[in-house]
Amino acid sequence: MERNDDWEYGGKVCDDGIEYCRIHGRSVCLHHLLFNKGCSLASLGQKEDAKEKISIAFALRKAFLKTKEEKTEEEKRQAWLAYACNKNLGLDLPISIELDMKEKDKYIWEKK
Repeated sequence: MERNDDWEYGGKVCDDGIEYCRIHGRSVCLHHLLFNKGCSLASLGQKEDAKEKISIAFALRKAFLKTKEEKTEEEKRQAWLAYACNKNLGLDLPISIELDMKEKDKYIWEKK
């Protein structure tokens, strides 16, 4: 199987999961499916569609948070995810806060 086939298959699995969530009113993992669908699209060169899916995933995840502490930590996590997507997938997602590079290892795993 070629690399593009892997990304296309992954995107199809995400589509099936997203459709299941829609039909059955489930949303617990919907943001994960949308984020992964966005990564698949970016890897296939569909950058604008990828940015849309990832942005929706971020907004949906934030909507489920209750406390200010949860929201602050999620904002950091999403900023680091946007940083990684921009760096590794060639996207230009907005980063909502200034990143402290000393915290990078807490949020981003990279091969050395």
